[in-house]
Amino acid sequence: AALDTRMLHEASQTDAALFDRLCPTKDGKKKFANIMFARLKKLGITKTDPSELTDEEKSKFVRLDIDPATITWNRVVDLNDRALRGITIMQGPEEERIAGQYNAKHIQRQTKFDISVSSEIMAILALATSLADLRER
Repeated sequence: AALDTRMLHEASQTDAALFDRLCPTKDGKKKFANIMFARLKKLGITKTDPSELTDEEKSKFVRLDIDPATITWNRVVDLNDRALRGITIMQGPEEERIAGQYNAKHIQRQTKFDISVSSEIMAILALATSLADLRER
């Protein structure tokens, strides 16, 4: 659900709006949280002051550009409800309003619930040795 929310925000907000949410102004100044420096480093951005970022660097920083086809783990529910094995998400009136307002075409998507108990999920995560192994299990 968090990934879908992030994709909705990226589809419906400008780079500047996303940047303001990630780096809010406090006491008249923007500041990166310590955890953000790892992302900046991964992106090849060495600046430590948010005000020094170019528009292109801000865009790279705030957008994850998640491809829904690459999402490995679906939603999981601990009950056997076959109707949930194939669903379409982001169909609510608020999502439709946002999609129309921002011309966001890819908000709705097909997904599914994996039916499993949490102990099985934890065992798979604990035993997986790589992403390929996780997908196979």
